[in-house]
Amino acid sequence: MSTQEISLNFESTAILIKYDDKGLPHIQTADDKAYAYAQGYLHGKDRCQQLTLLQAIMRSKVSLWFEESEEAIEMDKFMAHLSMYYQARKEESQLYGDDRKYLKSYTEGLNQGRRTHWPRSLKLLKVPMQTWTLADSLALLKLMGYIGLASSQKEAEKFIAQSLNAQVSPEYIASLFKLSFSNEDHDVFEILKKVKFDKTLIPENKFFKAIPSLKNSNNWVLGKSLMKSDSPLMAFDPHLEINRFPAIWYETYLNLGERSVMGITMPGVPGIVMGRNQDVAFSFTYGFMDTIDYFIEEINREEVKEDNDEYSGLIKRKEIIKTKSRKEIELNLFETQRGILEVPSQSLTKMGNLEDGLYLSRAWSGHQQGSAQAIGLLRQIPYAKNVEDACHLVKDLFISCNWLFCDKLGNIAQQQSGYLPERKNGKSGLIPRLASQKESHWQRFHCPEKLHHIMNPECDYLITANHQIPEVDGQHSVNLPMASYRKDRIEQYISAQKKWEMEQMKSLQADICSLQAQQYLDLIREFLPDTPNGRLLKDWDGHFHAQQKAPFLYSKFIENAYQILFSPAFGEQAWDHLTNETAIVADYYGNFDRIILQPGPEDALWFQKYSGEGLIEKRNDFLKKALKKTLARYTKVKLKSWGQANQFHFTHILFGEKLGRTPVLKYLFNPGPYPLRGDKTTVCQGNLFKSNGRVSTFAPSYRMITTMNDPLIFSAIPGGAHESVFRPHWFSETKRYLNLQYKSTQMELL
Repeated sequence: MSTQEISLNFESTAILIKYDDKGLPHIQTADDKAYAYAQGYLHGKDRCQQLTLLQAIMRSKVSLWFEESEEAIEMDKFMAHLSMYYQARKEESQLYGDDRKYLKSYTEGLNQGRRTHWPRSLKLLKVPMQTWTLADSLALLKLMGYIGLASSQKEAEKFIAQSLNAQVSPEYIASLFKLSFSNEDHDVFEILKKVKFDKTLIPENKFFKAIPSLKNSNNWVLGKSLMKSDSPLMAFDPHLEINRFPAIWYETYLNLGERSVMGITMPGVPGIVMGRNQDVAFSFTYGFMDTIDYFIEEINREEVKEDNDEYSGLIKRKEIIKTKSRKEIELNLFETQRGILEVPSQSLTKMGNLEDGLYLSRAWSGHQQGSAQAIGLLRQIPYAKNVEDACHLVKDLFISCNWLFCDKLGNIAQQQSGYLPERKNGKSGLIPRLASQKESHWQRFHCPEKLHHIMNPECDYLITANHQIPEVDGQHSVNLPMASYRKDRIEQYISAQKKWEMEQMKSLQADICSLQAQQYLDLIREFLPDTPNGRLLKDWDGHFHAQQKAPFLYSKFIENAYQILFSPAFGEQAWDHLTNETAIVADYYGNFDRIILQPGPEDALWFQKYSGEGLIEKRNDFLKKALKKTLARYTKVKLKSWGQANQFHFTHILFGEKLGRTPVLKYLFNPGPYPLRGDKTTVCQGNLFKSNGRVSTFAPSYRMITTMNDPLIFSAIPGGAHESVFRPHWFSETKRYLNLQYKSTQMELL
């Protein structure tokens, strides 16, 4: 099996590391602290560039360590504003006992791995080697819980606030986000018109490729009654940005004597994030819980107006951004009791003081706590022996997740996690609230015991795909879910027969049938002309095959339909910003689809200018006009195959954009193009879009399928363990991944 062996010793405990013939590292040791050390060593050794860039980003040191560019400085400012590293250093004091020893062992191993394998590339760039600390790992956990996850909710809530500030009719907002507004809400809208807004979007920045951004994912478990093997099955494929290498994840096999665990790890953090041991398989998708709110803060002489016309002090601190040329940039950062104040630069005096006025503060439930507690979960998950143990562990995690589990006893379960703010009277967190009204503040976090939980449902399967889940204690924990197309397609597939085999689940992970496309086709077929392009769409079955041209034409129809119907309400410029500078349409397309596919009386305002007696007739007139525009713009000559339109390059996080332009080095640092399988609505998601000026992808970043009575684990990952293009296996796994193939790894079952 082994192609390379490494022997280590930690506190008198022997560690043996073997890379198998596919480049997968196997760690063999006796206790979890020695394992944490070994895992840290491998991360430091194999992902040194990735970790050092992440460390610079989290500490706002990119312009000091890597390059003094406008992009680097903007990145440092953005991260200083988020205050992740600042809060993580404060949270270190919340680490106790075995959890602290576990994380400390990991950081010692990581630093040893970096010291002994510091790459030439970082030496040439003159990047200093800085010790990886406990705070770095805690900050990375916060970053994982925020970027791409909570930040998506934040972007949507900021969009709502800015739209109301720009006097977009509240009726449009109510229809799009399924809200009903009270007189009190309308009073808030009037106040919003006076708020001083800061952009505070995630900046257009190449350095964001280094940050793990989890978002849309699938997982499902089938109970033993549905499996020919008479054993539960787990399948999962977290969707992240894959147009980068090294891969975001680092796959590992661990043998702790009596315990074996295999799955994916995150460089910079100890523990297996998703995978299985002998007894339990575990995975999660992002839960889309509303963990962020905006509050309208009234500032007077740097005092914050509170309830009953009382005032509290504004929390103010300075951060200094240092650059390679020894330039120093002073940032003034402000917080209230609710959260971080978003301040436009023009609202600061020359002395760095804050002008009087109304501002938004951003509250996130993971801002001041959660990452220290998460270390305990990562330490204990290898020891879970059944789904009850696993559910009990994860329910306290601060990150919004929908976890699925199955165990060798035949049980399956779902458990929601996340710090869910308790809002008085169940008020929606989608619109800003007045900070000066105490009843608008978060009361506390909901008790984890009340979060959504299911065990052994009658249907004997569970699916999560970022869709809506039931209320928690009378409150919608999710008010901006993704459309349920992927979840519905998985359920449609699973319900088609009574017994399943492993190979059929591999086919489901590769499925490219779009229920969205099929629903739109059912509406528009009768309007399609008898022309080559009309027949192309009429005959299409809604599957996004790479060689077909119909999916491309359909995607342009959807793009035109959205633009024609929704841009007038927000204005052309605002709509362009929405589609090109945010991920709102890419994330929440279901909200737009609902208005078109299933319009209700509250949605009639969108169709007012169209002809027809009733709402459906007006909607159909709109569809005809969108089709006519699309077919006129895209003649048969202009059509591309879906594989040509939806393709990407892998880009090295440090050197891809520079060295990848050189023809000789392109293969090493910017290989491609490769077709991205599927689209945003298919089970095998292939979402290629522009967000914050950057081309981004969301696609399966890892695939695993396993049954609990079989020692074979099937997995695929776009990238190997090593980040260096000159090391073995740096790209071999990617070929397997692109060809929808899996490697098999045998687990030792007791």
